[in-house]
Amino acid sequence: PQQVWALGVPVLGICYGMQTMAAQLGGRVVPGAEREFGHADVLPVGDCELFDGIAGDNEDPALPVWMSHGDRVEELPPGFRVVGAT
Repeated sequence: PQQVWALGVPVLGICYGMQTMAAQLGGRVVPGAEREFGHADVLPVGDCELFDGIAGDNEDPALPVWMSHGDRVEELPPGFRVVGAT
């Protein structure tokens, strides 16, 4: 919902959520070369409060997630930055 963007809080999008945010807010989403489905680990990239308390510790910082998608974000919306990767 559009109201989410007016809250002024960080928002983490994984898989379809990330693609939806990118498309809604001016990024570019394109078809991927292949579909992905199943377990994945999101690894924090740099410092981001979104992972505080939910990602692992320093020895294993991975956040287990479930993914199902065939598209990918090719260009982030203005003002966004990558904070995690699989």
